[in-house]
Amino acid sequence: MTKEVRKKAIVLYKGGLSQQAVADIVKVDRSAISYWTRRLGISRNLSEAHIGQHSSPATQFKKGHKTWNKGLKGYMAKEKNSNWQGGITALHYLIRHCDLYNEWRNKIYKQDSYTCECSYHGSKIIAHHIDKTFTEIFNEFLQEYNQFSPYEDKETLLRLSFTYKPFWKAKGKVKCKRCHTIIHIGVTNGRLY
Repeated sequence: MTKEVRKKAIVLYKGGLSQQAVADIVKVDRSAISYWTRRLGISRNLSEAHIGQHSSPATQFKKGHKTWNKGLKGYMAKEKNSNWQGGITALHYLIRHCDLYNEWRNKIYKQDSYTCECSYHGSKIIAHHIDKTFTEIFNEFLQEYNQFSPYEDKETLLRLSFTYKPFWKAKGKVKCKRCHTIIHIGVTNGRLY
């Protein structure tokens, strides 16, 4: 590519044309345009070159057309959805996804340097409860506060769980998914699950 062609290509590219459009105008390969824009430090979002363009006129939104969900606020929401279970997000799920539980888990991760003792790489790490499983702690919590229903008094129990020390003071250890499965399930059919 000559210097004049390169200058013309850069001006066209800076003017808002895509690399392919510039390549078609100056009659060079698009990879040459890509090379020189990178080499000269000219960067631009991909979307900037395609402002106002549509991949297909058939999918383009046309003026005056209504969107498919216009006036359907709550369409397929709550009881209209086939997966609706009456608004019961399980209490144990709420506890496991609250900020205090995330702090406990991150404390365990830092304590063990984000590494399982088996040093097995390429697997997700999990904060494993050592003395009692989360389910055992959760069941003890429900027995202590048995005057509350886990479904009807979910918010009250969630607030009470924030002050229930065994949830947040439990000893833990970082385990990879493989070791954690071995601890809870063990060897299945002669192979690790």
